[in-house]
Amino acid sequence: MRKFLDGLLAVLLFLWQLPQNIVGACMLVHLWDKVISISKYIGATVIYCPDLAGRYNVGCSLGGMIFTSETPQTETGARIVAHEYGHCRQSVVLGPLYLPVVGIFSGLHAAFWHPGKGDYYAFWTEKWADRWGGVKR
Repeated sequence: MRKFLDGLLAVLLFLWQLPQNIVGACMLVHLWDKVISISKYIGATVIYCPDLAGRYNVGCSLGGMIFTSETPQTETGARIVAHEYGHCRQSVVLGPLYLPVVGIFSGLHAAFWHPGKGDYYAFWTEKWADRWGGVKR
């Protein structure tokens, strides 16, 4: 009975986060030949793909998937994964509202931010993700 309930919960959670799960699956298919490793972090799947990096170390959360350009075995990579896990938790709570409430604002912030503009993680979506991911800065 426990396995059935766990499976049912997983299906319901997948459907609750369907928009971001679809975008995450598309991103995974697009990057598949560049993925170095896939691992687990609490309730999320971590996909390490160095090709995500531009000028900075990058992380992105879509549903239960965490994409990172930094290997999770480094201190920086572990902090990115923990932060992105905070976004995963936001996704669980907000469900289909995650992309319009957090995803769009976080994405725009990441696109237009540069080091001269202050602390990246002071922005409300990022501060919230740090708090829920247990990241201390």
